[in-house]
Amino acid sequence: MGQEQFQGEAYINRADVPEHMLVKGNCSLFLQDVRFSDAGVYESYLVVGEPSKPVKSRIFLQSVQLVVVDHKAIRSVQLGSDLILDLHTHQAEQVIFQSSDDTDWTVLWEREGDVKKNGHLKEKDNKLILRRLSASSAGTYKVLDSQGLALSTVKVTITEPVLPKESEVLQIQSAYGKATTIVPPLSLITFFLVFEILCFSTG
Repeated sequence: MGQEQFQGEAYINRADVPEHMLVKGNCSLFLQDVRFSDAGVYESYLVVGEPSKPVKSRIFLQSVQLVVVDHKAIRSVQLGSDLILDLHTHQAEQVIFQSSDDTDWTVLWEREGDVKKNGHLKEKDNKLILRRLSASSAGTYKVLDSQGLALSTVKVTITEPVLPKESEVLQIQSAYGKATTIVPPLSLITFFLVFEILCFSTG
């Protein structure tokens, strides 16, 4: 309304219609830190009429249906590695965990609480770091808001580190230096056969 601006109580410091865009005819609403309670229908109107007259008319411009959904992800983490859970928003109040072989949920973290186990949990930059995952860390992690609604759901599987099998390769120290050559067993046999033939031929 001229230079005056009003924001609904639930949208203070989150909603804005930039003035530099408004003067060009673009009345787009920018909504930050979206919440489940923001879901619904948004309508924009142009209010017209003489400033001195109390009665004004509204011209409908646009209607937008906003649907708010939670974050979903599937992660595969190596045994002993760290898992970084994005809390996504300061609305996050709690992180709960359900093991793959269990039906109960365990509280891992609370914003104002002190639910930490063996120093394996650390909050930093709106992320929760779970250190040195074990096989029992596989399962589902949920980030909840103050209403108990899931802001994000992450399903985690734990994989074993992949190590090379010694039976598949054979290391041969080069006679001309410190370089190491990796040769499969069958190639090694061929190498010795060729070497013997060459030695016999030159002899």
